[in-house]
Amino acid sequence: MGTAYAALFAKENADHLLVMEEAGNLATLVGLLHSDLSIEGCSIRVVSMGSVCTDPTYR
Repeated sequence: MGTAYAALFAKENADHLLVMEEAGNLATLVGLLHSDLSIEGCSIRVVSMGSVCTDPTYR
């Protein structure tokens, strides 16, 4: 997964990975990637959400 989503799992983006744990078990991981987008000369900051993984036990 790290190869397919290199920007998401880059060390610089580690603060933007949301993790939910229960009793020491990883339940869910949600990756967020902040980037700048330009639309007709206007720059806006956007957040992409990806790589949402939830253990079947917690679904």
